[in-house]
Amino acid sequence: MTDLPPRADRPANGERRAAAREKARRLRDDQAKRDRRRGWLTWVGIAVGIAVIGTVIGVVISTSVRPPQSGPANMSSDGILIGTGLKAERSAPLAAHATPTPNPVSTAGQTVTIVEYVDYLSPLGAQFTAANSDQLSALVKSGAATVEIHPLPLTTESGDAALHAVNAAACVANFDPDNFWTYHKDVFASQPPPGGVLSDGDLQQIAVEAGATSKDVAACIADHRYDSWAQDAAGRALEGPLPNSDTAALGTNTLLVVVNGKTYTGSPTSAQDFRVFIQLAQSSAYSTASPQPSATSTPSPSASTTVGFTSGTGTK
Repeated sequence: MTDLPPRADRPANGERRAAAREKARRLRDDQAKRDRRRGWLTWVGIAVGIAVIGTVIGVVISTSVRPPQSGPANMSSDGILIGTGLKAERSAPLAAHATPTPNPVSTAGQTVTIVEYVDYLSPLGAQFTAANSDQLSALVKSGAATVEIHPLPLTTESGDAALHAVNAAACVANFDPDNFWTYHKDVFASQPPPGGVLSDGDLQQIAVEAGATSKDVAACIADHRYDSWAQDAAGRALEGPLPNSDTAALGTNTLLVVVNGKTYTGSPTSAQDFRVFIQLAQSSAYSTASPQPSATSTPSPSASTTVGFTSGTGTK
């Protein structure tokens, strides 16, 4: 059979091979471009991921490793001293990790010095305050007594709620100290059931109702400005020594009341027991300051409920 001549419109074998090579080259070039684009996007993704991780780490470090925080003003002893007219004594803020300066105990026998170490979520603290706030208000207002309040975050069953309650108290002490006494009573009156919490909003509202209406107080509560100071103050009280007290350290107590250096061991719910204890402390101080002829001793107050006010809750 005779071979047919090649058609004019049919490419020769060489041309077909050249076209195939060119197509293969274009495919390779296209694939290489896609690979380069994919690689570029991968590196961009890695870079963005690293930047995000770095930002997150920076935020975590900046919020968890904060510079040491000074304490609130008017609490240089780790407590706030309430005196005549229910007004707070002024003092400069305690520097971070500095040693508190204890307030002196009156030795003249005219003024009774009362110190309370309290946790705002302690049921014992709420019981003691409900039973005794009226008579304490009258004594302090008249100048017959001073009350120094050390708010401490001791209970942990509600997470950081106790810590935030102490922070809020420190905010009031710093920005509106003369309303601290009312705030202190109102926080206990608003105490939630065991395991419950007082939110920042609750604490801000309590402050407003107590007369601490400054926006600085509300912002301070929301910022948890004095959380680190509160933890340091708790550590100092738990480890001791407690100044001007016959109790060496707070230990497991969630309420400790000291009158003229003597620890109250009567019932936290009995105003009568505490009144007698105050009278004994005042009589003892007066006798020490101005020796008097011996008189018939007064019976000791009843220790009918709790000695030392231990609640058995954990510490933070």
